[in-house]
Amino acid sequence: MNKKKRRNLRYDFTEKKWVVDFGGRQNRRRKFFGSRREAEQFMLSDVFLIAMGLKKPFVVENISNEKSLPLVDATNWYLKNVTAATKSRYSQKWEPMVFGHFRKHFEGKELHEIGLAGLLEYQSYLRKQGHLAPQTVNRRFNSIRAFLRTRL
Repeated sequence: MNKKKRRNLRYDFTEKKWVVDFGGRQNRRRKFFGSRREAEQFMLSDVFLIAMGLKKPFVVENISNEKSLPLVDATNWYLKNVTAATKSRYSQKWEPMVFGHFRKHFEGKELHEIGLAGLLEYQSYLRKQGHLAPQTVNRRFNSIRAFLRTRL
């Protein structure tokens, strides 16, 4: 591990945990770990490297310049380019299921037709199903929010 990365790693005796300090002056962050190995693995991750300016963030190429885009095409593009390239194996495994259910709920609609009211209705629908825990609904909605924030 090089010196620039090593100076961000220290042991906090009051918390009895390893600490990684990272980020710039404006967005300084601190993350705690139970072992030094976990902290060093985090320091090799994209989150740390991008925050330290040692790696450039992943840039997504535009799929279309059109305003109207079918939801099926947009989600397929997102799963192929973003999920497969930047997400963890766990996310790569369950996000197709999440987006499949999302597409089924808004079948035949285009991306611009969904709107905030449709998203809120979908969220309440997921909560009322009963077999999903509130954390699962939030996790699914965070994936959908990340998809909608991606510039297509």
